[in-house]
Amino acid sequence: MPTQTNPSGATMIRVFIALATGSLLATGLTACSEDETPADPAPATTSTPSASASPAVAPEDIVDPHEAAVAAFERFMDAFVAASAIPDPASVELATAATGDALRAVTDALQTNLDEGERSEGEPAISDVTVTESALNTDPIQVVVTSCQDTTDWLSVDAETGEPVADEEYGRRHIEALVELLDGRWYVTDLAVQGVGTC
Repeated sequence: MPTQTNPSGATMIRVFIALATGSLLATGLTACSEDETPADPAPATTSTPSASASPAVAPEDIVDPHEAAVAAFERFMDAFVAASAIPDPASVELATAATGDALRAVTDALQTNLDEGERSEGEPAISDVTVTESALNTDPIQVVVTSCQDTTDWLSVDAETGEPVADEEYGRRHIEALVELLDGRWYVTDLAVQGVGTC
């Protein structure tokens, strides 16, 4: 799995985008299964996840595993955006959308923001959500979901004053998420988020 970093003094967004620099395809999914096959790309999603709106259908109610994984990724992003606006490292919604390295990384990031008196404002624009690879004959089922995240309107601000935090970097970043079906529920279990300008 990708190496995660949590630089001292980093805000939530900086920590989130520094979660990993490796590829899940090389270090996560491909290392887990001999049955892995490239997936036919799922339909791209160009809408922006909203922290105030959950997916119309729960991922667990979707039959197609590729579509279910995309819905699970969107559920995770909704929960993370909502938790970052407080910030709330103990978010129940986040804990039911992510687990493993992904959950540890984002809760650590949220705790950092809470300790430093910072929160997020707005939300990222997510586009080009696509399934790029999957292992459907394994236990657990694994799907890699990629997307482009634009953080231009997802700002780090002082929790009290609402003033933007200095030295933040915003823009479009390529994201890979490993999504797994664990005990009947879809979770984001790992993330690889690349630098600005990668999508």
